[in-house]
Amino acid sequence: MRNRNPVSKTESWRRLLASPFARALLSLFFIFVLGLIFNADGTFFRWDTHRDMLRQISTYGILASGLTIVIVSGGIDLSVGSVLGLTAVTFSLLTIHFGWPATLATFASLGLGLSCGALAGAVIGGFGEREFACCLLPSFVVSVRGRRRDPSKRVRKPAGESA
Repeated sequence: MRNRNPVSKTESWRRLLASPFARALLSLFFIFVLGLIFNADGTFFRWDTHRDMLRQISTYGILASGLTIVIVSGGIDLSVGSVLGLTAVTFSLLTIHFGWPATLATFASLGLGLSCGALAGAVIGGFGEREFACCLLPSFVVSVRGRRRDPSKRVRKPAGESA
């Protein structure tokens, strides 16, 4: 028996590609094919390559998942990068220069990041200040504090160069 409503092949492909899962799978397949063609002498096939890549981007994934909550609720947070830098430098200072154990330095750094976020949230929620200004404030404070800490580390224009 024949089907009374034949669906054209182009229509079925359109319907399939309308699915977000199918588009993601197609993108993954495309990246896999590119890796097979341009494999850098077999580097693409080594587990170390993919493990190192996942380690490097995991920080951004964690930040993005936390920031998703802020964006979905209609907010904006521009201080994420500054607070990340502040906590990373704090962890480094505590472990390398002050000899703290890594576990204690981790909790101290997380506490500092949490207090930065809580302070920004309290200023926005408690005082009714604008989110944009409150999110730029930690960024400004961290950058000014970093410049005052070691002025010799500033990036300067070489002598004789014009602006």
